[in-house]
Amino acid sequence: MINKIAIDLIIFDLDGTLAETRQDIADAANYMLQKLERPQLPEEIITGYVGNGIKKLIERCLPGEAENILEEAYEFFVAYYADHLVDDTHLYPGVLDLLKKMQQKKLAVLSNKAQKFTVEIVRQLKIDNYFQIIMGSNPHFPKKPAPDAIKHIIKTLDCSAQKTLIIGDTKNDILAGQAANIYTCAVSYGFRKKAVLQKYNPDFMIDSIDALDKIIQ
Repeated sequence: MINKIAIDLIIFDLDGTLAETRQDIADAANYMLQKLERPQLPEEIITGYVGNGIKKLIERCLPGEAENILEEAYEFFVAYYADHLVDDTHLYPGVLDLLKKMQQKKLAVLSNKAQKFTVEIVRQLKIDNYFQIIMGSNPHFPKKPAPDAIKHIIKTLDCSAQKTLIIGDTKNDILAGQAANIYTCAVSYGFRKKAVLQKYNPDFMIDSIDALDKIIQ
């Protein structure tokens, strides 16, 4: 039996944590590759490249390409993705119910996805009203695993690190949480396998989002 912890603020990752977004990301990447007359990539390969923002995803899809090609690729990707953000994207089972249960807490989204896409996906999934802060990648803060954005959220919402938890599906979420001295919870249903995540020693590991209710007071 897990001893429940006192938490005032929960910070959620987006892709692979709140929402299943793989297909739409893969479609945008393959559209980009098609426009550049490059071979298509399987969804599972593209998913393995996700987690550090769009530019890093494109670099991984196009290793060794010249800067001008990468810039062109970025334009193709974002133009397509902007029009297809939630074609196949959906909340994971239990997410909506959990957000309703946790309304007495302060809730935030922190993603390495571009700010405009993060905000728009959360809005189109109709969960934006549950969050006090929705943060994507922006020029003011380095991406996770840097802890800066987490510290900013904690300060803005007048919470303490000792009563904050981050939940996510990649090492970036765990490492960012550890660097910010907050609780960390990894999910095994997202973009990374359980065995990979366990190497980074999160405080908690859950197989479904509703299990968070068993951890938090």
